[in-house]
Amino acid sequence: MNIINIVYVGKKTSPIYAQLIDPYVKRLQADYKINWRMIAPDHGTEQESKIVLSVIKLTDFVIVLDKRGRIIDNQLLASKLEQIATSGRQLTFVIGGAYGLNQAVLDRADFVWSLSDLVLTHQMVRLILIEQIYRSQAIIRQHPYHHE
Repeated sequence: MNIINIVYVGKKTSPIYAQLIDPYVKRLQADYKINWRMIAPDHGTEQESKIVLSVIKLTDFVIVLDKRGRIIDNQLLASKLEQIATSGRQLTFVIGGAYGLNQAVLDRADFVWSLSDLVLTHQMVRLILIEQIYRSQAIIRQHPYHHE
């Protein structure tokens, strides 16, 4: 079973968002164990970034979600996730706090991904991310969840 780590700077997921996120986590259980790691916000300080970097293993494939990243389509995301899963590397997603991530975290990333040019709440980003992971898995498995 592959492990996906989701490291996020922020507060505990609200019950409303948890209720929306949980079904995707359950659907992914056959293929992935999802580990959520919350980092307490510290106004985008160096300390916040040091903590984020400290929980990432040197061998992890790191995808940072940042508005300065590349916008990709579902097929490319599914292809990336499939390549990572077969590479033997553990996948770690990083979601920054309200003040973003510093350059050291961006430099550690293997890929910087932007969900949108819009600013989204961090709770929404967690929901969108888990849904996109599930959608990617559906594409890989040729499941009818994803329609082109």
